Amino acid sequence: GRPRSDEDMAHTRWILVDEGRARALDDANDALLGEQAGDGFLMFNTSFSYQVLEEFVDLAADLPDAEPAARFDKLLGFTRAIHNHDVWMHDHESGWGGPKMLKKLAKLWKSTLAETDSTLRIDAEFTRPGVECFLDEFKEAVEDIDADYDDCPRVKFAWQ
Repeated sequence: GRPRSDEDMAHTRWILVDEGRARALDDANDALLGEQAGDGFLMFNTSFSYQVLEEFVDLAADLPDAEPAARFDKLLGFTRAIHNHDVWMHDHESGWGGPKMLKKLAKLWKSTLAETDSTLRIDAEFTRPGVECFLDEFKEAVEDIDADYDDCPRVKFAWQ
């Protein structure tokens, strides 16, 4: 490709990933995908939305005992995994519980990001703005869930 200009780079956001954070990203992805983890071809159906909910329940149960940096890494891993494998946003049953999960996930992000960068073991120059940009993109995606249906509750992802 062509070299990136300063203007291009001004719109680029980075999340720095050390070994522990990389492990948390991989673990969350593997837990979400289950037996399909590592497969080159993935198959999803409506029941995947329930797998997302189950993984969130497990995550939420782990977080109170986690140190802030580990909590950050686990939240990032889970959120990245459900964003990357977003079929659950489009294929779920009515009344499936996703809006409640997303409200709780946003609350966990809000409380975690209230910690200092040093407590979370993230840098202020790259990772914090990168995660904030990622969460804004995730918010845009999830707040569009069921937008075409009048009888479904609107999702709000108030992470800030």
